[in-house]
Amino acid sequence: MVTTTTNYYMYVLACADGTLYTGYTTHLQARERAHQAGRGAKYTRPPFRHPLKMIFSVAFSTKQEAMSAEYHFKQHTRAQKEALLKQCGVKIFTPNAPHRIDITADTWKSLQERG
Repeated sequence: MVTTTTNYYMYVLACADGTLYTGYTTHLQARERAHQAGRGAKYTRPPFRHPLKMIFSVAFSTKQEAMSAEYHFKQHTRAQKEALLKQCGVKIFTPNAPHRIDITADTWKSLQERG
């Protein structure tokens, strides 16, 4: 019997216009390519939001957890989002970020508990 596990991710994109976009997916690279090609969310389609780059992700074991994390992250102010991302190691909030920071659900949950 073969078992497969699927991770569900909450991710954050840095857009060229200085905004952050948050979503969820099961395949980070494919989702980033879709956003870059203008086939992602309606929010990321306008040319003035490009280039964009995925700067952060959290891996969850269920879709519900990823969607819940996305919802709760979106409820924060921009300053709160940046503070939380900084705690996770994100230093640059533009498409010039050197690489994506990936963390586990356990790390994410512990940061949420600290508030």
